[in-house]
Amino acid sequence: MKNLIEKTEATIVMIIHDMEIVSQYASRVVVINAGRVVIEGSPNEMIFS
Repeated sequence: MKNLIEKTEATIVMIIHDMEIVSQYASRVVVINAGRVVIEGSPNEMIFS
């Protein structure tokens, strides 16, 4: 999937709860709770905050 994203410059929206998988594929993460953005940033920022 990472190759596809890099070749096409596509944006893919994933709903996932496994931060290990998120850190492998995502360049930007948005955490939403009750329809509101709680935090956003890089996977590293999410893991270490």
